[in-house]
Amino acid sequence: EGDAADQVAIALGRPLGLRIRPDIARRLATACGGDRAILGQELAKFAAYLDAAPDRPRDLEHDALDALGADSGDGDLSRLVDLVLGGEGAEADAETARLAGEGIQGIPVLRALLRRLLLLAELRAKVDEGASIDNAMASGRYGLVGKNRASAQRQLARWDATGLATAIERVASAERAIKAAHSPGPILAGAELLAVGRAAARRR
Repeated sequence: EGDAADQVAIALGRPLGLRIRPDIARRLATACGGDRAILGQELAKFAAYLDAAPDRPRDLEHDALDALGADSGDGDLSRLVDLVLGGEGAEADAETARLAGEGIQGIPVLRALLRRLLLLAELRAKVDEGASIDNAMASGRYGLVGKNRASAQRQLARWDATGLATAIERVASAERAIKAAHSPGPILAGAELLAVGRAAARRR
């Protein structure tokens, strides 16, 4: 947990040729729910993606995390994420059904939601440290423009650190459960979307 989990991420990445900063390690540990086995699998993917090795170390950055977790349906998934985090239950259900009809369901959906939650948690920390919402979002690193930026800004105003931490843990736990053998993936993912959406609706 906490700093210990961050240090595990850094230590596991080192023999793979990955140089991992503390903020990257925290994001990784959170996304993997502190599960060492999942963390190891994810780090191996990043090492392959960056062509990292002990004799050619590479820096693991946020853009690599975003790129490796992205999929071809991410543009569509951003709409679903916005609906869920905005507490728009009926519309989120309809969008979930539409995406499922295109074969987009389960883990890709949860990962899209988790990426947004992790981003909001990072921004929320800046706001809680005294930055305005506008200033917190000013960095181009977050890659938020247009409608996505406006949606994230509304979500940031609505969600506090405690709510985000709870949602992140739930979504990460659901992904781990889906990876277990014979799990009803789409059903588990749908249940988590519903839970997070209801939490968002209570914050409206």
